[in-house]
Amino acid sequence: MTTAASPLSGGRKLIFLAVLVAVLAIFATSLYYRLDNPSLKVQINQGNQQPPAGMGEMPAEMSRIKDLMAKVEQDPNDFGTLVELGGMFVMMQAWDRAGEFLEKAAAIEPENDEVLMPLGMVYFRTNEFAKAADLFSGVVQRDETNAVANFNLGVLYKHYLEKPELAQKHFKAALDNSAKDSELHKSAHDELENQHGG
Repeated sequence: MTTAASPLSGGRKLIFLAVLVAVLAIFATSLYYRLDNPSLKVQINQGNQQPPAGMGEMPAEMSRIKDLMAKVEQDPNDFGTLVELGGMFVMMQAWDRAGEFLEKAAAIEPENDEVLMPLGMVYFRTNEFAKAADLFSGVVQRDETNAVANFNLGVLYKHYLEKPELAQKHFKAALDNSAKDSELHKSAHDELENQHGG
């Protein structure tokens, strides 16, 4: 007898939390990038001080997205802006839009795990499980102690790609490297127990 899992149960909840942490890291990286590259400045248009009709009620996030989109239009390879846009769309759960900008950022910095982790989540949320596994595998190849990437691989291999041996390997690596994250540690332990027990 199978029961329908809630959208944020078990592994999905942990992956969502991992992406949330990654998004916060993206914003920190973006801030660092902007501080480290003083040529990047916010341009303020002194022309028309009044917002266009109907724009006065626009939420701050949408206004920020509009500004960032204009920056990307001027410079399609602005890494910091691409990352920030991708992160904003992840927070809005607009997975396709997030993927568009995170993929562009990943093309600029293909080994930047702060971009690849949320991009892997985007692929997971859009049911592109093999692509998500490839990204998380790359992260683990560069840092085999990355507990979140290992856990995500375990979830993908166990629940979506039907590779239980690989799932067990990655859950064990997540367990071994997650002592500082009690929730991740417990989830990895539970997945290993469930793997052996059923």
